[in-house]
Amino acid sequence: MAKTKKQPTRSANEEINPEHQGYLRSYRRIVMYEDLNAAGTIFGGRLVSWIDEGSAIFAGCQMNARRIVTKKISELIFNQPAKLGDMLEIWCKVINSGKTSLIVDALVTRRVFVDDQKENTAITQYQSKAETEICRCELVFVAVNEKGQPRIWNPKYAK
Repeated sequence: MAKTKKQPTRSANEEINPEHQGYLRSYRRIVMYEDLNAAGTIFGGRLVSWIDEGSAIFAGCQMNARRIVTKKISELIFNQPAKLGDMLEIWCKVINSGKTSLIVDALVTRRVFVDDQKENTAITQYQSKAETEICRCELVFVAVNEKGQPRIWNPKYAK
């Protein structure tokens, strides 16, 4: 399995443009009541689930494989809260590829809309930039056969 590179950290309020950094959007979700914890922010586990699903969709397309498994999710630090009504976008890019695995950098941003700036919403109370990094992590996906055993997916390793 290939080694991962440590990603640079960003300040919590730094505006980003994932497309300019080589990311592709793989998933969007709106934070609903059932996604909230007692503090009124998203459950961490719910967001991890969305990250895993969105990144798996991306990895499956990159690997051209339906049968993939998540082998590892790196440390995840929440830089900003996500609250009711926030639209979260999961952006992915390939960090490295191995014989049976693919390493994906996943970036979660909160999308803020023009009308959020005009209204006194929860969003304007803690963020006013176009897109803000909520969190990021790296995931390792492995292609498996019908028996669940790792299999070669990468054409450069094919015989």
